[in-house]
Amino acid sequence: MQTEQNSESQEPGSGGLLLKTLGAMLLIVGLIFFGAWGAKKLGFGGIRSSVNDGDLAILSSVSLGNGRTILTVRFGERVLVVGSTPQSFTLLAEDAGNDKDLLQNSRSVAEMLAEETGSFDDTFEQAQNRLNGWDGRSERI
Repeated sequence: MQTEQNSESQEPGSGGLLLKTLGAMLLIVGLIFFGAWGAKKLGFGGIRSSVNDGDLAILSSVSLGNGRTILTVRFGERVLVVGSTPQSFTLLAEDAGNDKDLLQNSRSVAEMLAEETGSFDDTFEQAQNRLNGWDGRSERI
């Protein structure tokens, strides 16, 4: 009788217990990964957006340094100019028309400066006179 009690009360060795625990953990982790993969394939659990990939496009981007950018974004029929920093996004301008019209009407800075009638010296002198309070009609004392 004593031999029966000794065989029933023997505990498994630490190596066997460790292998059994690791096997159970691997099985559970495998089931979790397989379940997540299956849910993703079936379309569950993903971030759903009402915007199709064709409705949202970045037309141009200008980096201003230190993580700051200005983006021209087409969202459906609207064209947005957005300022971006690491902390926030800011809508700078919006055009609800066609983006092709916007791009065709764009001019370079050189073209805009060429349309200016006065010279830089004249404009600078006028600005300086306004700052000093002199309008050109009376002599300065």
